Amino acid sequence: MRPVSRVGQIQVEHTLPFELSADELGTLVDVIGTATDETGTSSLVGRTFSFSSKNYSGRRMEVRVTAARGPTHILIQERFGRDTTQS
Repeated sequence: MRPVSRVGQIQVEHTLPFELSADELGTLVDVIGTATDETGTSSLVGRTFSFSSKNYSGRRMEVRVTAARGPTHILIQERFGRDTTQS
């Protein structure tokens, strides 16, 4: 696991030594929603699952899980505060 922290941002990356099945990727929607208590947008394209949310306080979370032939890569990013780069 590789955690990265910057002011207003947390990022964690981890690689599992095995490939998650399509069913296991699909169950991530429920797990992430329950764990974070956030509503958001999720998608499953090929072998990549993505989830993103943004709330009124400016907290933004993105999760990406990619199951490649063998390992499964997980990336979680969370940003806090208002995004001053967008209007």
